[in-house]
Amino acid sequence: MKKKILAGILMLALTISMAACGEDKKEDKKEDKVLEQSQSVEEESEIGDSDNSEETESSDVAETDITKMSYDEAKAYLDSLPETDPSYFEITTDGMPEGEAAIDNYTGTDKIVVVPNTIDGLTITQFNTWSFTNDENINAVKAPDNLRVVDESAFCNCFNLYYVTNLNNVETIKNSAFIYTEVKTFELSEKLTTLEGVWCDYIDGYYDKGAVVLIVPSGSYATEYAADYNDNSEGATLFEVQEY
Repeated sequence: MKKKILAGILMLALTISMAACGEDKKEDKKEDKVLEQSQSVEEESEIGDSDNSEETESSDVAETDITKMSYDEAKAYLDSLPETDPSYFEITTDGMPEGEAAIDNYTGTDKIVVVPNTIDGLTITQFNTWSFTNDENINAVKAPDNLRVVDESAFCNCFNLYYVTNLNNVETIKNSAFIYTEVKTFELSEKLTTLEGVWCDYIDGYYDKGAVVLIVPSGSYATEYAADYNDNSEGATLFEVQEY
């Protein structure tokens, strides 16, 4: 009975979270960016042989199916890639400390995104609400080195997103940040102090889709968080903890 009540509460929370994801927030901006990219491709097609070799190399990266990799393989692959073009990111300094900025919107169409550590001379420390929401192209994201906050619904409805790496300095992950994605492994550090609400699809544990894996330091906040949820799930393993 308790398990049914808990499942009902979690489902209600997920329903509320889905409503916060936003359906059309970024469509116009993405269409503009696609047009810009199409124009850019036409211009590049007129460039000589040296540039053609660069296009071939870029195509090889685009064709790599990172969704078939293990977490460790995906992490190593993302670490080998250059940063994504900064022009694909809209940033804001509203409410941010001096010298820092937040990603407000990603407008590109790449499947693999390596978020720059700095844009316009500002250190990227936050992914804002809806910054990647509803982007069905993305398969994997490498966060910037100094990311501290993943805000509400940042990746909500990114249905084909499998990996988000480099979360070593993240302190806070807010409600709905990773719901309705395929992300099943999170590597977090002792710096993490807050996991808010239904931040990921851990409720899938009730439907035999597999527990969310947390790679975390022994005795950390995330370890205790996972233990509390597993203890109260009446036998369902929502989180599998791998301590280091």
